[in-house]
Amino acid sequence: MSEKQGHGETIAERRKYPRFPLKLNVQYQPSRQEDRRSIFSNSISRDLGIGGVAMMVWEQLDTGQLLDIEIGIPEFEQADKWNKQDEAVPVKKKVSLTSRVVWRWPHSGKRYLIGIQFLDLKQEDALAIKDFLQNYELQDFRVEPQD
Repeated sequence: MSEKQGHGETIAERRKYPRFPLKLNVQYQPSRQEDRRSIFSNSISRDLGIGGVAMMVWEQLDTGQLLDIEIGIPEFEQADKWNKQDEAVPVKKKVSLTSRVVWRWPHSGKRYLIGIQFLDLKQEDALAIKDFLQNYELQDFRVEPQD
């Protein structure tokens, strides 16, 4: 699966902020601006940065579609549990915001890997993500998320 995206640049090269491979709980729903559905669907992130997140979903979402998302930022001390599906990781902060689907790739089965751009990230939430990612970057326990 290539990350090439027009003009010979990769998505990673076009990003303003780096992404880190993280497996975190994400909830999403079509933005209330577009749809009145009030039930969130669950997903797992593949990577996270201050500017956005990539995640696996079970429905075909359109590029450009607005989503309301909630990302659970865990206690950093619980890092050893991030990639264990049978353990609940305490959430230090829940970040809620509106976002946009910027790319979508079909994946195995009826799943899709989508790239999300944050649109209205509050300063306090950006700082929480930044602090978390800075701590993560300093560690050597990175684990590539599994499908």
